[in-house]
Amino acid sequence: MNDEPRTPRPPIWVGVVLTIVSVGALVWLISRDTESLAPFGEVAATEVIAIFALQLAYLVVESYRMQIVIEASSGVSLEPVAWFRIFVTGRLLNMIVPQSGNVYRAVRLERDHRVPYISFGGALGAFLWLSVTLNLVVASILIALNSPELDAGPVPGWVALLAAALAAAIGPLAVWFLIRDRGGSGRLGFVVTTLAAVLDASVAAVRDGALLVKFALVWLVTIIVVVFLYGTVLSVVGADLGAGELIALYALVQVTSFVVITPGNLGIQEVGFAALATLLGATAAQGAAAAAIIRITGTIALAVPAVLTGLGDLRSALRGRDPDQDPSDGATDAEAS
Repeated sequence: MNDEPRTPRPPIWVGVVLTIVSVGALVWLISRDTESLAPFGEVAATEVIAIFALQLAYLVVESYRMQIVIEASSGVSLEPVAWFRIFVTGRLLNMIVPQSGNVYRAVRLERDHRVPYISFGGALGAFLWLSVTLNLVVASILIALNSPELDAGPVPGWVALLAAALAAAIGPLAVWFLIRDRGGSGRLGFVVTTLAAVLDASVAAVRDGALLVKFALVWLVTIIVVVFLYGTVLSVVGADLGAGELIALYALVQVTSFVVITPGNLGIQEVGFAALATLLGATAAQGAAAAAIIRITGTIALAVPAVLTGLGDLRSALRGRDPDQDPSDGATDAEAS
């Protein structure tokens, strides 16, 4: 189909080189300062279980948070279990081939639930827009109250985070105002028109007062899970950061999970996490080790629902059959509709 969403990707060799360099940097950061990681040798089984439980809880609340934005953007009601299958499969695919999971989600939602591609793109944009802005605003407030001595070069850390929050909030609006009435011909005109339509959908979703309230409530649950998850992981490697610092780290992870360069942004996300953790009071080795633990446990936690439901869902999609349909009746999606 010519109208299926397509995401431009850099050449494969770029991702390979970036992965090798960033993973190498991660290993170097950990190996050069093993002393600060001494507490890792004393990790308890209860801590490991808690980390995995929190990773699974995070998947559930993150899936639901994205679902409510998609529903608000498209006007389509999604069944939570059906969407969760699409969500985890997409997350797994994004870890294998950059952006393939988002394309898979868009195609499945349009095919099975009649969610237009533009609505899904707008929902994805609104989800990231709201998430990052909320994360940075709350992180800046908590750091200003609890850790005002932290700085980011010449300015206090909370000021830098607040500036980033303003940029995250205003940036999409500025782009929207610049391109919303512009068209054009050729490939560039198509890109501008499509981006404007996606931003239209994002802005419409963000203007929905009921959505904002619901999103903020679910976001609060997400942040509680994240603070406990990141706090537990960092304590395992000997670091002790406040809630504001942990939320700031999460904001970075959120951005890098949507702007995918290498598979799952492997290495890039971890190096960025380590760099920010260093600015927030941990050592580079602790930040790198914590990022690696979050990556490994998150991948294992994702594999459980993905293998149980998502991969079967993907196989059904590739065969053109509704995954909820009885396989014995042989009807296709088109026939069923």
